[in-house]
Amino acid sequence: MEKREIKFEAWHKKNKRFIKQMELPDILIHIDGKIYMSESASVYDDLEQTDEFILRQYTGLKDKEGKEIYEGDVVNVKRYGNKKWETGKVIWDNYFHSIKCKYSNTPKSGTYGIRWEEVIDSEIIGNIYENPELI
Repeated sequence: MEKREIKFEAWHKKNKRFIKQMELPDILIHIDGKIYMSESASVYDDLEQTDEFILRQYTGLKDKEGKEIYEGDVVNVKRYGNKKWETGKVIWDNYFHSIKCKYSNTPKSGTYGIRWEEVIDSEIIGNIYENPELI
């Protein structure tokens, strides 16, 4: 698989809206995953830890309409050998792109993963921040 473009967007918890990468304030993501924000683009001495944002990373994938798919998006997918749509939350896996789906119309309960390579059609229907009821 090709290398994916590294892009982020952030969910602003207080304002309940997404902020695209170009709109983000000067932030630093520490190796431990904590987010730090600076008031000045040139001075990182005044970094303060913040929990105002939840970062979402671009997967490098697009749905059938050409929309970029980010972690936390909720998508409908069809995969080889299965004619019905399955709904799932996009997650990142170190070994392969995958989505985590909930079982529907089946006696099983819980979730399962689908490798993105199995997907033949996809559409973004929302995300876990604005549309939590979808999962």
